[in-house]
Amino acid sequence: MDQTFVESYYPQLLIGATSKLTPARMAEIVEGGAARVGGVIEAAFGEGTVAEIALDTTGLQYRNCQTLTVRQIGGELLAAQHGHTSVEGYTEMVRMAEDDMDRLQRNPAATIGRTTDTGYFPSVTTSTGYRGLDTDLRSLRKSRLHDGRSARSGKDSGGYIW
Repeated sequence: MDQTFVESYYPQLLIGATSKLTPARMAEIVEGGAARVGGVIEAAFGEGTVAEIALDTTGLQYRNCQTLTVRQIGGELLAAQHGHTSVEGYTEMVRMAEDDMDRLQRNPAATIGRTTDTGYFPSVTTSTGYRGLDTDLRSLRKSRLHDGRSARSGKDSGGYIW
């Protein structure tokens, strides 16, 4: 991954020898993000998988891994450019990177496009967790108390006891 690729995702970055975010620092951040993404992929599919994916630079898996890496490092790049983490958008970028890494760890094959299983969409779980929604069975049953389906014997129309 090179500076031009990263800049295409984050055109607001000022990367230069005289800026806070130097090309050397950017390369260090990119390598760290790539190591995090690559580590999960190697753990899931075995040693050499990242090198195998890198052979096809036009393939879906390669592009998805590149995008995951760029999104992993967005917050770090902004913080490095500004010298602090209170820059606008930093928290959202860090949260997005955490969600991406969570999704990658839960289902690496679907996340990088290594599977044709379209029946699983991991971001739904991440989206639910991100919003702090409680999805345990008790909470789901409790939410049905006020949906108009309560019946006389203390059970709603789905058979749940309330």
